Amino acid sequence: WRETELKANRLIGIAGGIDEEGWQFGAGIFETLLLIDGEPIFFDRHLDRAERAGRDLAIEIPGREQVLKAISYLDGFPMARLRLSFGSQFSQVIAPYIQDRTPLKIEVQRHSATAGVGAHKTYPYWKNLDLLRLANLGGFDEVLLIDEQGRVGEGATCSFLFQLHGKWVTPSLAVGVLPGIMRGIALDLGIATERDISHADLSSVDAMVALSSLRICVPIASVGERTLEIPLESELIYQRLWSAAQSDSVD
Repeated sequence: WRETELKANRLIGIAGGIDEEGWQFGAGIFETLLLIDGEPIFFDRHLDRAERAGRDLAIEIPGREQVLKAISYLDGFPMARLRLSFGSQFSQVIAPYIQDRTPLKIEVQRHSATAGVGAHKTYPYWKNLDLLRLANLGGFDEVLLIDEQGRVGEGATCSFLFQLHGKWVTPSLAVGVLPGIMRGIALDLGIATERDISHADLSSVDAMVALSSLRICVPIASVGERTLEIPLESELIYQRLWSAAQSDSVD
């Protein structure tokens, strides 16, 4: 079925169009942003990433003024999820959003081909969404990808910070993880540092948080069969990142 969808997706993508879930047909780049009172959070960081991908993949990214103008015409919500897609056309899909900070249960997926989605955030996004759906069917909220070399990476839709030997760390980009927006902010703020993390290291992890542009920061309740502590530090990380997001919306 996925093979049939992929073939149809490529053909329909030539003519343009958007499916019932708001995804463009064909292939391209996308960014998912949090909007607070109509203001896109970390807009410049998202467009920086999209423009880098556009240069590497030969996809045209509209000017920032054009993108901001298009956003200004969208329906206003106190908080919303916005997907910007750049492919055969430039499109925007918006939906109301409510943050859910319920601690997550993470399924460990070993022997993945890669530990992440790579340098660019691209669609079709089926592989990631299928990983998430399968995890949900198993009673989990997300996955943790570990590649064939035993290197720990990211989730289907988020980055992770690990509290390891008293310090917060995140996998380096060299293992193939996406340069996540909140991941980058956590590094810039000195909340975490980069280092290689192995599957064996997971037994020494004291706590984890998941980062994404929408959820900002969510504590992890368990990884695989291990129950994790949810320390006060995880809440402090959320507060620092949320404060940065709110400051950005004011700017």
